Amino acid sequence: MPRFINGPRAIATGLVLSTLITCAAYAEPPTPPTRTAPRTSPTSPEPGAEDQVQDQVFEPKEILSHVGELALTDGQRNMLQAEIQANGDRLRNDLWPILTSARAALASKLAVKPVDENQVREALDAVLKAEREIKQTHMSMLIRLKNMLARRQIARLQRFREAARPKR
Repeated sequence: MPRFINGPRAIATGLVLSTLITCAAYAEPPTPPTRTAPRTSPTSPEPGAEDQVQDQVFEPKEILSHVGELALTDGQRNMLQAEIQANGDRLRNDLWPILTSARAALASKLAVKPVDENQVREALDAVLKAEREIKQTHMSMLIRLKNMLARRQIARLQRFREAARPKR
């Protein structure tokens, strides 16, 4: 039976795949991103709270899908590729192994009877710390990507998003 990837593994896989298809994305005609439903998080204090953050940054694939319209300079393209590569490498080589072993330790603590709550909390802290590091690494990349864009390029990306949003 095939195993499906979820959670932080999906983030790592997405970043690795983004790295691998970067060159192919340059050759494809640009397509606007689609948003079928608002992005929300079960931990968000209010509906749309995650949107407030996500709407301020741009994922690499969003930038790549509009390379032609954004008129990225060679330096910007090189930086984009370098950021995707570095982020993927850090995730794959440094953070993913830590998260994997922390999750395995947590699972082993939960597999015994009786479960020692203090040991589980410590193991959970290790998992959450690794997940936090992954999210911080990703956010740092998004910040660097936004900072490399000119104001006119940011405005264009925001217009592309607006055009792609479903009309109410």
